[in-house]
Amino acid sequence: MLDIDDFRTMLDQVSPHIGTDDSTPALCGVRMEASNRGLLLVATDRFTLAMSRNPEPSTHPWATFLTAADVKAYKALAVASRTRAARIGMVEGALMISVGEHAMALPDRSGLAADFPGWRRIVRDAVEAAPNLTAPITLAPRLLARWHTHIPAWRTTHRGLTGTVPAGPDRGGALTVWSGGPNKPIVVARGDHFLGVQMPMRHGDDHAGPVANVRDAWQHALTEPSPSSTIADAA
Repeated sequence: MLDIDDFRTMLDQVSPHIGTDDSTPALCGVRMEASNRGLLLVATDRFTLAMSRNPEPSTHPWATFLTAADVKAYKALAVASRTRAARIGMVEGALMISVGEHAMALPDRSGLAADFPGWRRIVRDAVEAAPNLTAPITLAPRLLARWHTHIPAWRTTHRGLTGTVPAGPDRGGALTVWSGGPNKPIVVARGDHFLGVQMPMRHGDDHAGPVANVRDAWQHALTEPSPSSTIADAA
């Protein structure tokens, strides 16, 4: 069993990226995998992908899947228990999640975990690419909002284990963002515990057109001198 002191936070971080298309059930939830490197949660709807990790190692590797309904049920349990910590493990093929004095047993969903789309190569290539935004990119605002949702400004150190982000004022909620170029995935990272990618909106090779339109629209507002009088003078 794994003692995860911030499991609720981990789920909150990836939940906004869960898919909602019932025709692709493997996207409508969170893939969980445990190994000697720690616990990893991943969610994606193919427009964005988010990962959250905790370094608590598992002596026995396993992978399973939380449906959106499972996530909702767990969060209700966490709220009732007033804790973000959880004890997690696979017991006789079932996923056991203990929260305070409460517990829930979820059926084996390793099949959905296996159907989860391959994501490691896409994310690895995006992370390893050198920043190279030499042209404008177009982003969907509704997707940008996902990176703000449920990402706390800091996270407590996990019992002194290496690979965690110490609590402190430097956490500040800041995200590190880069991309290998136009039409390439945008990497969104915080410390070493949260990582994601967002796909830009494709608009062909006409990068100059949108920029020229913005410049034309704002030219006068940005170049005309400011009025010398104030609002109080006008009154």
